[in-house]
Amino acid sequence: MGHAVGSSLLRTTGPGANRPRPRLELRPDSIVGDKALGLLGPDVLRASATGEAPPWLRQAVQSGESAARDRLRASRLRSSREMAHLIAAVFGQAVWSGPLCSPRVAGAMWGKATLLRSLERYRIGDLVVMRDDRPLDLTPLGPATARLGRRASVLVEELQRPNTGLRLHGVQAYHPGVRAFADQLAKILGTKINVNGYASLSQGQIFPEHWDAHDVALLQTHGRKRWRLRPNHLPMPLAAHRQVLRPRRASKQTTVTLEPGRMLFMPRGHWHVGTGRESCHLTFGLPEDTVALRLAEASLRALAPCARELSCRASMFMFAPSSPAALTALQAAFETYVAELRAELFDPRQLRQRPAFFGRRFF
Repeated sequence: MGHAVGSSLLRTTGPGANRPRPRLELRPDSIVGDKALGLLGPDVLRASATGEAPPWLRQAVQSGESAARDRLRASRLRSSREMAHLIAAVFGQAVWSGPLCSPRVAGAMWGKATLLRSLERYRIGDLVVMRDDRPLDLTPLGPATARLGRRASVLVEELQRPNTGLRLHGVQAYHPGVRAFADQLAKILGTKINVNGYASLSQGQIFPEHWDAHDVALLQTHGRKRWRLRPNHLPMPLAAHRQVLRPRRASKQTTVTLEPGRMLFMPRGHWHVGTGRESCHLTFGLPEDTVALRLAEASLRALAPCARELSCRASMFMFAPSSPAALTALQAAFETYVAELRAELFDPRQLRQRPAFFGRRFF
């Protein structure tokens, strides 16, 4: 992927290169990047990767880390030495754990007491309740748009059963303290951040061992939780790799116990599973904005105008398989598409935007 941007294909010009390009509004359900990558098949996805970064990527990482440290010095968190360690872990894609704030501050953001006081205000659609690795049906509590209200007592009773816990999507929408911290972290790292909350009023394991397709920083806000981590054999995997990547039991394990105020950062792809008793924690997820994702989005935008042309919609069975006409049709359509793709990829307006793709897994 490191050499694709400079390839001769992207420098090719063809018919239609100078014609006006219609601006398209793509709906989220029209994004099929993850499915497109899946078409490559298990053999291609299983292929081993060297993990060696090209020079331009190493330089970009150094530049990004330097800029993040400058933003840290200008932020409200400038006195936090641990935040500097977190920045190094994010850009170095390394596991890190350390005390980020006091237990009192962590509890005020989303501790057990804060959770119980606010439970009635949560919308049912923002909640997922798991038991023994399976989600519970919350429809008896009401429609997804409704707030829990007095039905919160039913949920509290369920959460006291073993191996049961909840996930609250978008914690920052309900708690100003979480939103303020997430906003500061987003400014420092130069990206949008999604925050989820996880809580259990019992003991045991809530979610099975898994890996995420985005970087995750966990902040313990109540109780203690023990995490077991294992690296993936494929660095920085994409969501489409889920069909082929399985945990290797022989992989080296790391165990981290989190107490209130302590954070754990995991690069995407790290297998993890947690166990605890009366535990609450927040997860700050960095968006899945990757080079492959940008290519997928630009490809879809470029393909749409081409598909409007009759020459691109012609059925290939009309041509003899190896005829010059078939080759001419494919070459003409491909050159037009590549010209459109190049324009989309390097459109300054697109480059200035860093969209958040949560809930829309492209790759």
